[in-house]
Amino acid sequence: MQLERLDARRQDQPDPDDPFSGALSRGIYLNVCGVPAETRVDVCVAVAEGKAVSVTVAMSPANVDMEKCVAGRVRQLPFPSHPRSRVVRVSF
Repeated sequence: MQLERLDARRQDQPDPDDPFSGALSRGIYLNVCGVPAETRVDVCVAVAEGKAVSVTVAMSPANVDMEKCVAGRVRQLPFPSHPRSRVVRVSF
């Protein structure tokens, strides 16, 4: 049931083929953290030099443990190295 999340992205999502937002927009990390499909999730990531340097996760209903899990998983995702910082946002 949680796999439905992969196709349930809102229209304003970043391009999944974009190297910065691709893995982030797929949401696989939500399943790993056990986030229920009906939970609203907003993720904001600041990327610098190929790493997530700042991650903010907000859920509705809120669940601090799941938010921490998602943030930790996002920090492990690979991003392209680039001299300029970039902010990527996704919502599920």
